[in-house]
Amino acid sequence: TMCALHGYAGNYKFAWAGISPAGCQCSMFNPSVNYYPPVDAAVNWMANGLAKTATDPFGSAWYYYGNFRFIENADQCSGYYTNAYIASNGAYYNMYVSGRYYLVQTNWNLRLGACSMYP
Repeated sequence: TMCALHGYAGNYKFAWAGISPAGCQCSMFNPSVNYYPPVDAAVNWMANGLAKTATDPFGSAWYYYGNFRFIENADQCSGYYTNAYIASNGAYYNMYVSGRYYLVQTNWNLRLGACSMYP
């Protein structure tokens, strides 16, 4: 299942994440901090896609070979969340933006050699 993608077309770089139907593995946030798992999941996947677009705009950047496949920087930390808090509805979040809470996965930090929310 493809939850998000990134790439380029000419001089334009892009990242894409859609709203997945309920039950799709891309809509994994249950319970959802905002009470709508597909949207919360799309925010997480869009953050992943934007990180890969910024670090690999032309699909020619470094990859790490792990788990018998090549993995891009943001995918190395796929499904790994840190600094999470529990909302009143029992859902987890680690980011606050424009009056809403979100749960966003970490990205690979070359300086630290680990998954991190910080550069």
